[in-house]
Amino acid sequence: MVIVTGAGYNGGTLDQYFDRKTTPKPDFRLTGLLKDSAKKQGARFYTGPVFSSDAFYAEDLDFAKVSAKKGYIAIEMECATLFGLGKLRKVKTASLLLVSDNITESAPIVDAEILREYTAKAGKIVFEGLNRLQV
Repeated sequence: MVIVTGAGYNGGTLDQYFDRKTTPKPDFRLTGLLKDSAKKQGARFYTGPVFSSDAFYAEDLDFAKVSAKKGYIAIEMECATLFGLGKLRKVKTASLLLVSDNITESAPIVDAEILREYTAKAGKIVFEGLNRLQV
């Protein structure tokens, strides 16, 4: 699991709203609630920035290495847009991701049946974390 602290991006819709120096970020408090909930449940997770790429499976080992050198701990497709739209619309956002494959290794994509257990655990982490939010 990855609890996201920021999301880099390369062009696309967000360029219409933000300059390239802006890294869309989630709400600090919501992210903290996710971390606290994950810790309470003994989940193994990482925190850090991710890179949001809109190129479905176009990334390769070189892309992953360059991204890692820039400090990104995962590559995914939605977080930058989620956080950017949240900022524009004044909606608090946060993200917990499940890692299903690793493009830096020749390991197969994780089977959906194996992910089922982790999906349920992630859902519980998010539910219990957000349940502590006072509105």
